Amino acid sequence: MNRIQLPYGDSALEVSLPKGSITMLMERESTVPEASAEALVNRALEKPYGVARLSRLVHSGQKVAIIVSDVTRPCPTSSLLPPLLSELAQAGVDERDMRIVFALGSHRCLKPEEQERLVGRAVLTRFCCGDASGEPFVELGCTRRGTPVQVFGPVAEADWRVYVGNIEYHYFAGYTGGAKALLPGVTSVETITANHSWMVHDSALAGRIEGNPVREDIEEGASFVGPSFLLNVVLDGHYRVVEAVAGDATLAHRQGCRKVDELYRAPIADRSDIVLASTGGWPKDINLYKAQRRWRTRPARFEMMAPLSYWLSRLRLPRSFAEGYAFSSSRRSMHKPCRRWGSCPAVQPRKRWRSLKMKWGIQLPWL
Repeated sequence: MNRIQLPYGDSALEVSLPKGSITMLMERESTVPEASAEALVNRALEKPYGVARLSRLVHSGQKVAIIVSDVTRPCPTSSLLPPLLSELAQAGVDERDMRIVFALGSHRCLKPEEQERLVGRAVLTRFCCGDASGEPFVELGCTRRGTPVQVFGPVAEADWRVYVGNIEYHYFAGYTGGAKALLPGVTSVETITANHSWMVHDSALAGRIEGNPVREDIEEGASFVGPSFLLNVVLDGHYRVVEAVAGDATLAHRQGCRKVDELYRAPIADRSDIVLASTGGWPKDINLYKAQRRWRTRPARFEMMAPLSYWLSRLRLPRSFAEGYAFSSSRRSMHKPCRRWGSCPAVQPRKRWRSLKMKWGIQLPWL
């Protein structure tokens, strides 16, 4: 038997598969970083894409909103902020004019200990840090696709915005990172709902930017605010920084996307009867809303995935779900009949899975 480790929360689960049954094994990409995270970030800040250095763009007396990821993202924010804050200090920006905003999107507010873990105690105590909540949103207009752009007040009213985050594949926005820190990161529920309604479009795919209505709507909405600067990183499979990009929010983001493709894009020769996919461990399996993205990624949605995901949704999946469903809407969607396959036949899911187990000899420890 072949034994494979599937990332699960902070640990892993072992799966035993018969020899010769594996047609393709895609594991975490492990790359030796050429320098420390701080050194890579400093290098990116020194040579930004499309614009001058941030220390030359921002001036004393201006207010700067620094948008960072929340707890659902693996971004090593505490390693990225010191070089960035030093760059702003060189520009003469007073600490009291800097505000660090956690991009919640439609996620829950962060706990104090989570804020400290994300940015570090020193930053949390010295700078104004808080969630994108508790203050009014400012309406800036409407995109061509009808999305109302309602941005968190302190971010909309700042002189500069700095987007801090990591870039990886996103199942309908193409990639994370870039202007996504602003929209949906610090926008209203109405804005997020309108933008995300385009996720059902055929071109809203992982790894696609051109023609992707979600990504195009995000970047159009971000153009409604004032000047912005980007600092994004690319991580390997063990969440180590292997590349940092800075500068224009679009140009630098595209450069980071190319690095993601270089590390993670892989050709698939043929379809498989069964696909076992881990979400990637914490924080990607923090709740059901996050974990279900591995089922829904397109175009890698195989013919078997629709019925299989329905059966497994009623069983115990290889996930930790430390925070449960996350949203009531996620829970409701798990009980809806599959569009293509209709209601599940009147067969107990465990019996149906046991028939697959007998046919392929797969041993799953969570059943």
